[in-house]
Amino acid sequence: MLSLLSVKVEGDPYLKDQTVSFNEGFNTISGVNGSGKTLLVHAIRFGLNGKSDDSFYTFSGRVTLRFHLPNRSEVEYSKAAGRMTRYWIDGKEVSSEQYAEGLEEIGITPIMIGVMVPGVGWGKMGTSTDKELSMFIEKTMQNGQKMKGECDILKKKIRISMGAAAPKGIQKPSKTTNELQKELAAAKKRRSNALNRRINTMSSNVDELYKMLNGNANQMAASFRPENPEEPYAGVEMVLDQGYGIMEPSNLSGGEMKIASIAINLAAVRVLQCPFVIYDNFDENFSRESCNSVGMAFRELVESGNLQIIAVCKQDAMRNQTPHTFEMTLPEDD
Repeated sequence: MLSLLSVKVEGDPYLKDQTVSFNEGFNTISGVNGSGKTLLVHAIRFGLNGKSDDSFYTFSGRVTLRFHLPNRSEVEYSKAAGRMTRYWIDGKEVSSEQYAEGLEEIGITPIMIGVMVPGVGWGKMGTSTDKELSMFIEKTMQNGQKMKGECDILKKKIRISMGAAAPKGIQKPSKTTNELQKELAAAKKRRSNALNRRINTMSSNVDELYKMLNGNANQMAASFRPENPEEPYAGVEMVLDQGYGIMEPSNLSGGEMKIASIAINLAAVRVLQCPFVIYDNFDENFSRESCNSVGMAFRELVESGNLQIIAVCKQDAMRNQTPHTFEMTLPEDD
């Protein structure tokens, strides 16, 4: 299994050149407010070529991610941000393209990053709008954005064929409006069929994970249901039953919403076969009971050896779920 062994930050005025090490399995990161826990998560996302949630791209230092490969060897990927971003693999400077290709060679593809290191607000996924949820599911598909783009372009070409001005980058179509509408109908059908298959796969996974995260509560259920199966990209509803009937996600408590969000994200982790996942502000609003049930679920998930989980936690009840905890401290002033 591929796993993240450590993250090293150099040249950052706040983290003060420190290294954080991880074990395979379930890890937690803790520390007082201001110790740099969230910045560390951003550093990892930056090193993986993920999109920044904040101003981390102004960071002028260097981030080094050390990975343990399935063949038991190790490899380091380093990235430095400044006026010009620079990249290294095992100490050898490479181009941005070579760096991205190198990440893919070890099993980290661009489509995975937003799932492996979810951004700010991930904990509210359980109460996402139906449109937001359909967009999230479609982004987990290898050709999801390509099929969406194909439909969008055909819609623009139809408008042009009906007399609208051609936007920059799109030529006036040679086909008739009727021909283009037939092409669009075929493209929509391909997109809908592919998305419905992914919704079904994600739905079965989210149900299993939701039960597991709630302490193997078999009376509970979770599923995804498209508003319109003919056009599932228009909206997907998350249907929750906590054992006493269907509940609107908007009525969930903070802790219940976080558990639903974890189930959604982990379902995507599963279908994409991500090697690890990193959560910031993980146990916010958790009760002791939730800490226990989620901790038990995480230990069960990592026992297979196919997933590493790293979570930034505040509560002792959550940190006590694993012996692998890294305590971050306030950096000392120079």
